[in-house]
Amino acid sequence: MPLTGRWEIFLRFMNNYEKISLVNDQKEKTKLTIVLFEDSKTADDPKQNPNQILKQSDLILALFSNLTKKHSLYSDSLSLIVLNQKFSRSIGCETGAAKHSDHDLLFFVDVDIAFTKEFLLRARLNTVENKQVYYPIVFSEYDPDDPIDALKNENSNKNHVRKNHFDFNRNNGYWRQFGFGILVTYYSDLKRVGGFDKSIVGWGKEDVDLYEKFIKSNLIIFRTVDPGLTHVFHKIECDVSLSPEQMIMCLGSKATSIASQEVLSELCIKMKADIIEPPLLNLSLVNKKN
Repeated sequence: MPLTGRWEIFLRFMNNYEKISLVNDQKEKTKLTIVLFEDSKTADDPKQNPNQILKQSDLILALFSNLTKKHSLYSDSLSLIVLNQKFSRSIGCETGAAKHSDHDLLFFVDVDIAFTKEFLLRARLNTVENKQVYYPIVFSEYDPDDPIDALKNENSNKNHVRKNHFDFNRNNGYWRQFGFGILVTYYSDLKRVGGFDKSIVGWGKEDVDLYEKFIKSNLIIFRTVDPGLTHVFHKIECDVSLSPEQMIMCLGSKATSIASQEVLSELCIKMKADIIEPPLLNLSLVNKKN
């Protein structure tokens, strides 16, 4: 998993990972590799003295050490790689994958994803080395805040989170048909198609590029809705340094995640006096002026 900043979100992911992957029947079947892009920014550890400043890498290593002791894990069950450079998801994925052997099954995941134990089973069953890769369709949450605030970009510092990330109500989220960032494949098959394009930096495009490589290969792409994966909503900020193509993708994803069509249409109806129908002119005043 490539990572940059977002400490609280990372803790949420690790809480989910611990509950699902570090139980007795799973802990010897999974390994987690984090590729952290760390710059000069630092992070406060809420459990330490407020005056003590630690790097995020220090915090992650301390967390991994505690989990290793708590669950009696192998030394390589939780790994951290630190890169002192600008974030690139493609470089992060390739760097993490290189720690594994050709016959290892890789699950490329983002920090915003919540997953279930059942998904792990489907990931193993739906991926076949030298034959098939698995591209699950993820349920992506809408903004839990008021859509008016979302449209105005207000309360951008608020990070409200739904309690149940697997409530597939049509007004809670949508199935992200156009997302290709979540992938399960054997490392040998990733290398077979040429892997991620490491020249792509910033948000987006690297997943579509890899998906097209798999399409052009002789490997089968198995793609279906998976009820064991949810992209937890977070505010999206599109970096002004993105390429035009990446910016279009980012803005499109941001707009799609505001709310469902049903909620937005109801909002438009409520606001139609201002949005659709201009205020009626006072004809008597107009006639007097004429």
